[in-house]
Amino acid sequence: MLMAKAIPHYFLYGEEAPIHELEFLHIETIADRNQLHHWEIEPHRHDNLLQIVFIEEGYIKSNIDTSEMNCYGPAIVSIPPTVVHGFKSQPGTKGYVLTIAESFLQQISDTIEQDNFAQLRHTPKVLSLDPHTKITAEIASTIRTIDHEFRWPQSGRMQLISAYLNILMIQIGRLPCPTENKNMVSTQQFKQMGIFKNFRSLVDHHYKEHWSVQRYAQHMGMSEGRLNTLCRKIVDLSPSQIIHNRMIIEAKRNLAYTSMPVSVIAYELGFKDPAYFSRYFAKQVGTAASSFRDEYTD
Repeated sequence: MLMAKAIPHYFLYGEEAPIHELEFLHIETIADRNQLHHWEIEPHRHDNLLQIVFIEEGYIKSNIDTSEMNCYGPAIVSIPPTVVHGFKSQPGTKGYVLTIAESFLQQISDTIEQDNFAQLRHTPKVLSLDPHTKITAEIASTIRTIDHEFRWPQSGRMQLISAYLNILMIQIGRLPCPTENKNMVSTQQFKQMGIFKNFRSLVDHHYKEHWSVQRYAQHMGMSEGRLNTLCRKIVDLSPSQIIHNRMIIEAKRNLAYTSMPVSVIAYELGFKDPAYFSRYFAKQVGTAASSFRDEYTD
């Protein structure tokens, strides 16, 4: 269903501002929240918050940006900040939803080992788990411990939750991934990942201003050539492609989840000429913006 206004930004599902005690982290069972919404969460997004959904038993149909994913438990679904997502759960689905502030993650994510988990903070992922393996049991146990500490606060609560969240990050980082590099990350690679994440963060903040690659490179104190080499090494994309992809993702989100006219979306994305935006979208996607909306909302 298209929304009349811009895509809503929530702390949780429908709560527009965090309660003070929950500012750094929140955890609840899938049933707790979904029963309030008849097992269906409408598309929305969170600013500066990462969500990890642990499906222990059952099934969730996830709409993530403009893609639909079928998730059968046990599985982990990660939703990075700003990514539009909605869930339709099978009644009775068991598991937990963990919502973590980016600032809190940054505070505790300062080791090379945990950099394996950094990918979850930038790209939505669905990780299927083998119910018979030790790592799946360990992940379930860790999440239940975080939930217990959250619900029954005692002295040292934040420190203990931080410690268990560190454990969870490492456990998820150990899960097999088709594109996973099994070799140990070198110090040089770790530094390069840090620079690349800085670039991605700058793109998130300035893509609507239509910064040139040169301006990004200058802001980061490096040459265009070095930035290009770095991006191609890590994700096999040029800086320009990364910038265009970020713009198109936002355009698709607005076309799919709002009823704003194409011209308004163009202005929202920093285009001075809606006709130029239409040509830009068609060139990048291969179809007209209006056609994309029609196909997605049929």
